[in-house]
Amino acid sequence: MSSIFSYIAEPRFDILEQRNQYYHDDNIHPFDLVRYVGRPGPFGYLFYQNASNGNLQLRLVCRAFNRAMTRTYFKLKDAVIYAWKANEVQNIRDFIMDETSIIAPFVSRLVIMLSLDDRIPSLFDLDRLTRRAPMVDDLEYQNELDLMNTSLRAFLPMLEDMVVRLPRLESIVVSMPEEWRSDGPAYPDSDGGSGSGEEKIEDLGPIKELDLLELVRISMATIFSSPRISLNFLTYLRLTLPSAYDFAIIGSKISATVASQLRHLYLEYIDGTGPGGDRHYTQHWQGDSDSEGDEDHPFSNLQNRFPNTAYMGDMCTLIGRCHNLESLGLHCTQPINLDLLDWRPNSPGLKNLYLARAITSADKLLSLLSPDAITAFYVRDVSLISGTWGSVFDRLCSSPSLIYVDVYNIIYDKYGESAPYAEHNNRPWENVSVMWSDRDEDSISLSDMIHAVQARKGKVSPELEQELGD
Repeated sequence: MSSIFSYIAEPRFDILEQRNQYYHDDNIHPFDLVRYVGRPGPFGYLFYQNASNGNLQLRLVCRAFNRAMTRTYFKLKDAVIYAWKANEVQNIRDFIMDETSIIAPFVSRLVIMLSLDDRIPSLFDLDRLTRRAPMVDDLEYQNELDLMNTSLRAFLPMLEDMVVRLPRLESIVVSMPEEWRSDGPAYPDSDGGSGSGEEKIEDLGPIKELDLLELVRISMATIFSSPRISLNFLTYLRLTLPSAYDFAIIGSKISATVASQLRHLYLEYIDGTGPGGDRHYTQHWQGDSDSEGDEDHPFSNLQNRFPNTAYMGDMCTLIGRCHNLESLGLHCTQPINLDLLDWRPNSPGLKNLYLARAITSADKLLSLLSPDAITAFYVRDVSLISGTWGSVFDRLCSSPSLIYVDVYNIIYDKYGESAPYAEHNNRPWENVSVMWSDRDEDSISLSDMIHAVQARKGKVSPELEQELGD
């Protein structure tokens, strides 16, 4: 994904890629894949090929054409801001906040990248200079992280002023391509410490820069609370943030008007430290039926203060206020309990559903879906506490518009009413399957659903194709 500013050159625009007629799995966020797979994407324009560098280009030969092209281009193309880049603040001042900017009035799709990639340590790690991790002794790498940290701190306070200059936003994406996980089990000694008698298990998890995370949270909330910002055209919101607490704060700032405008909503939190944060933690299970094997994985200092589990209800409250959603995506670490959700849509239900790590009942899951309009169903690492997976698949099988299904590692919760249907998995950290069920009816319904989608020339995931082949 290239920065908005990389496209600005005189006297031409450099277009890094010509838009294809259809979206492809390798260059699109999974939530958008769920929304668009099998359906025509927005068409681009024909640009001539530059023999020198392979880029597709259009030379802008007059001011009127320049302005017309800018309007069309930024209607279709993401304006990507790399908040961690050293020169991005100056670029924003020059190309967006400047009163003479021809770009700002036409930007409709804003993407804010808060970090570069899933680095260890992260630019958000307070202990990044001492943490035992790959490259931690590389001075150049440490300096790079420090510069990224400083640049992000410089960008966040000007976020409000930047968005004020973008009055036609239809889409806002905030991205943090990171995974925060516990390094491993922590075993303090018998006196409650880790040898010194002073350190406790809550002190042994990853240490994040809480003041920087608060600055991120406050700055993002300001987008929705500032009286200077108008979001009259916003219909798409995709937020990837550190913790569920962020959505409690930001969600409370989203007005009823904006909530009712939203058609597509995706929420993801990345802090998976502590018990329940990642199924791979269960590799430390010792065969105790009362244990999950992940109890000794310490929380980060962020989750020690703001546990994800304490703010899932706030996430559900935000979703419940968005009565006109067509697409909903939730990607969690500690699984979200969807039975906390009270969503009463103005329409019959969702057209596209994306769930990764959730706990729910079959009735709740079915209540989210439009029986006649459900188009895409993506469910991974989800457990049912009541009802059956077969009842869900039967509903989907009868939905005439369903053309995309991705189901993987779905189970029955061992503490729920449907626990008797659960198929035992003695190594959940590495043994994965499409479905863990002892009900033959579930397998039959799953197969029927796959056949129905394929009969409509729809698409199912490779795992489901293999399941059918087996």
